[in-house]
Amino acid sequence: MKTQILIGVVVLVIIGGGVGLVAYSNTPQFCGSCHIMTPFYTSWQESTHSEVGCLECHLPPEAQAKLWGKFQSLSRVVNYVLRTYGTKPAAEVTDASCLRSGCHEQRLLAGKVTFKKGIIFDHQPHLGDLRRGKKLQCATCHSQIVQGQHISVTEDTCFLCHFKGARDELGRSHDVPTARCQVCHEPPQKEIALAPGLSYSHAGVLQYGARCTDCHLETIVGTGEVPKQMCLKCHGEKERLERYQATEFIHKHHVELRKVECFECHIEIQHRKTAAAPLPVMLCGECHQRNHLGPYDMYRGTGGRGIKDSPSVMYLAQVDCVACHLSPPNGRDGFRHSIIRKAKPEACNKCHGEDYGAMVADWKEELREAEEKASEALGEARKAVAGAAQRADERERTTRLLADLEFNVNFVKHAVGMHNMPYATALLEYVSDQAGALNERLGR
Repeated sequence: MKTQILIGVVVLVIIGGGVGLVAYSNTPQFCGSCHIMTPFYTSWQESTHSEVGCLECHLPPEAQAKLWGKFQSLSRVVNYVLRTYGTKPAAEVTDASCLRSGCHEQRLLAGKVTFKKGIIFDHQPHLGDLRRGKKLQCATCHSQIVQGQHISVTEDTCFLCHFKGARDELGRSHDVPTARCQVCHEPPQKEIALAPGLSYSHAGVLQYGARCTDCHLETIVGTGEVPKQMCLKCHGEKERLERYQATEFIHKHHVELRKVECFECHIEIQHRKTAAAPLPVMLCGECHQRNHLGPYDMYRGTGGRGIKDSPSVMYLAQVDCVACHLSPPNGRDGFRHSIIRKAKPEACNKCHGEDYGAMVADWKEELREAEEKASEALGEARKAVAGAAQRADERERTTRLLADLEFNVNFVKHAVGMHNMPYATALLEYVSDQAGALNERLGR
């Protein structure tokens, strides 16, 4: 009898211990007991979901899923004991877990909200509609990519989806609707100070149909391509690797049916605000700035002799070279615009209004007259210097001055003074004034 009682007690202890172990395995503390889970457990404790148990999210609401979840949990414990686990645990959170009653069931009805940095976002089109023909999950954007932040929105994922295909490997832009700036951003309302006494209003330019990328050219860096070797990280079967080009199939099985992080396959795309003026290195400047008589130096108002530097207002506003050196879409090669060597007056109209480009002809004539006047004055000064008797030190100073004046005339000509009219005309006026004074002094 005593033996039977003892056996019964042992059985009850085992059953009670098993029940207790099962109950304990439902707690976040059980998940955090493994060292490989410590970073995730810590980030969960510091997140807005710290009052929600792990299994409430990581298992679908259906009862049968909980049984399958228990089996998965036990298998992970076995892997941990046998040391066959990896150091990066993989887990999924289904939309059903996020959108169930008592959690975020009203999220799709919330409408537009303001994300950080003033970005406009709406859950409905992202989860209710197909995005680029693909079905997204909540966890597509709310993931664990950022170390230490539990299921936070990763902007890199947004950039990849919005800007994939917006630029090719040569930096040429394609007309991709998701890459339009005002899909996410409202234009800045306040005026931007460019220099003392000089400000800039976005509204005044956008009303004529100007594109944000006319000035903010370097906001998209990268193409988000998928090198074929990325597949080898997970797959080794020949038949799977041969489906590398089956984009629709791959996205269905990796994004829609499973939560595979985008950057397990794609190289990231960077999206950033361009630095304040002076611009670092502009697209055209990569070639032209190597020439000291280049348009790049004229545009940024430097390189001339005898007067102070004076950047173009367009340069201060960060208007890149290709804002003017673009042809209208030709529809032949699929690119939105083509870069052209000689800018057209019509480029002015898109930022400054209709008929503004008509003034280009007046500016060219004004510049031509200034160049002609400066060249004529410089020629007279050369004659005066050649026929004048001067001491050695005076002749040396005169020779240097003539060299500077000739440099400025050539600089304006070769660098195309239209890139910075105020600076170009100031240089030519300096030439005319100095050459005239020299001719008056030595031509007597």
